[in-house]
Order: sequence, then C-alpha cells, then structure tokens
Amino acid sequence: AEVPIDLSIEGRYHDIARFFDLLAGLPRIVNMGAIDVKVGADTVDGTTLKVKGTATTFRFVGRDNA
Repeated sequence: AEVPIDLSIEGRYHDIARFFDLLAGLPRIVNMGAIDVKVGADTVDGTTLKVKGTATTFRFVGRDNA
C-alpha cells in the first residue's frame, strides 16, 4: 500500500540536496513526486529555496488486510 507524505521544506541549496541524499539512503523505498521548487528569500547572506512535494513510501499489506 502506498503511504503518501506531504513535504514542505525550506533551506539553502546544499541543505535541500543533503536532505534528498539522506532520504535516498533510508532502508526503505521512498519516491519523491510533484516537486515544486521556488525561491524563498534572496538576501546578501544567500538564497533560500522553498520545496513542496509528496514523498511516497510503501507498506506491506498481507492477505488478511486486503
């Protein structure tokens, strides 16, 4: 069975990339879909990004749960 999780994260480019790298390293399958990336803030200190999307993971559904 699919288990969708709505995500909304904000951070600098490398922070967002690190999040997705950690997500990829999880011991279960997680698919990212419908990703929307926008500039959150653009200041002298740097640019932050706002990312929204849906992470979908899966769980086993046995015959008794069907």
